[in-house]
Amino acid sequence: MHIAPDSPRPDPDNLLAKIERQARKTESGRRNWLGMGGEETEFSNRKRRHYGYLMSLFTVFACTLLAWGMSRYFELANIVMVYLLGVVLVAVRYGSGPSVLAAVLGVAAFDFFFVPPYFNFAVSDTQYVVTFGVMLVVGLVISKLAAGMRLQARVASHRERRTAALYAMSRELTAIGGQDNLIAIAVRHVAEVFEAQAAVLLPDAGGKVNTQQDGAGALPNADLGAAQWVYDHGQAAGRDAGALYLPLRTSTEVLGVLAVTPRELRQVMLPEQRRLLETFASQISMALERVRLGRMAREAQVRVETERLRNSLLSAISHDLRTPLAAIVGASSSLLEEDAKLTPEARHNLSRDILEASQRMSELVNNVLEMARLQSGTIQLKLEWYPLEEVVGSVLTRLKERIKEHPVSVELPAEALWLSMDGSLVEQVLVNLVENAVKYTPSGTPMTIGAEPDGDGVIVEVADQGPGLPSGSEQRVFEKFYRAREEGSQGGVGLGLAICQAIVEAHGGRIWAENRAGGGASFKFRLPSGGTPPEIARERP
Repeated sequence: MHIAPDSPRPDPDNLLAKIERQARKTESGRRNWLGMGGEETEFSNRKRRHYGYLMSLFTVFACTLLAWGMSRYFELANIVMVYLLGVVLVAVRYGSGPSVLAAVLGVAAFDFFFVPPYFNFAVSDTQYVVTFGVMLVVGLVISKLAAGMRLQARVASHRERRTAALYAMSRELTAIGGQDNLIAIAVRHVAEVFEAQAAVLLPDAGGKVNTQQDGAGALPNADLGAAQWVYDHGQAAGRDAGALYLPLRTSTEVLGVLAVTPRELRQVMLPEQRRLLETFASQISMALERVRLGRMAREAQVRVETERLRNSLLSAISHDLRTPLAAIVGASSSLLEEDAKLTPEARHNLSRDILEASQRMSELVNNVLEMARLQSGTIQLKLEWYPLEEVVGSVLTRLKERIKEHPVSVELPAEALWLSMDGSLVEQVLVNLVENAVKYTPSGTPMTIGAEPDGDGVIVEVADQGPGLPSGSEQRVFEKFYRAREEGSQGGVGLGLAICQAIVEAHGGRIWAENRAGGGASFKFRLPSGGTPPEIARERP
């Protein structure tokens, strides 16, 4: 559970006062946001209202001066417009109360200074009584309309800020993947917008809502009974207890409860505020549902992938272990049962079959274990400086028997290519690539092992002149248990190239395959050089 810190005490008397308080950017407004207290805010509000009435008096005085200067040149009907203009200005800037005062004072000033007899309130011509009445009514109507427009503008600004807050929360929730971070962001936005403490209460495995989530503290004054009822019934509750509990409901279920505890309950019970809070709860529900579905999808994908790998491994091992085991059993039983009848040449052939079958089994088991070790993340590279030709020579010596029917040419630069690498692992990469070429090419097919510098690295290539790779399989051949084509009598579980990719990527390089223009397949991998080799390494060969 995530809880927002205490928010400052709000001081709205009604929706208009709240809108005006949040819209103002004065120093007093900022001091109240920082928690300076409601009494100071009330004092500031009274001072601001008094200032509005004072400005109403000043506006009427200014209009009188302007009208006095115009009286020599304009009719009284034009003088009336000056006072009406003043009423409009006061209404727009200071609201309805000061504007009404300006309208009344304007009528009085017009009568006192500009209607004969001058400088008293007696009216010699009864037609001016109608003028006064119309002027007063027009002034009041204008003040009311202007004040209403001012209110609508503030309400629109208020709603715009609320919409912006909702958009900001939705944007952040969309960008967050983890549930804990998502809840923290949601609680922070709810607390800031509604100036209240907030918490997202989630059920445990038994469906019981509690205030302890991932080690967070309990929400003060939280009514767990009300929260549990909201979670069970999917309906809001709790306003009489000084807090409001909203269900975080999706189309299929309730995921949790949003608890909001404002200092004054009217902050979340006003119709507009309540609708906004429900919208926030809906957005939080959708975000939690997205995270939950994403987690379920990942878990399902892992289960599917695990099952696929298990089936592929069992299928491959069951086939490739059965064949050499059958060969070993058959050859060894012949040696035991018919040893006296066998010629030395036959015993030699059976012994050779046992050895080859054992080697195939050993290779298969080693590949499986090596793949498991690479994927476990526990592999530690033993980086040392090696000349590439030394590694290539070791590979050719190691595979001497396997490549005796495939002419191999080595094309390396005259200058030694030094690499900082784990020599045994890179040697295994070359061994797997060469054995893969031997497996998929007919006897007598030549192969080439080459290398060339490439900026701050080296590109190594193993190429053959066999049938090449099926179109579209150039990248898939590096997937575990994938075979480009059926191997017939050849063994293997499809892990050799996957092991090569894991080793090369562990060195910070990359590996790829492509078909050669003249026929055959080419496997290339690039390794970073690892810097400049020290002189002692250069002298080692």
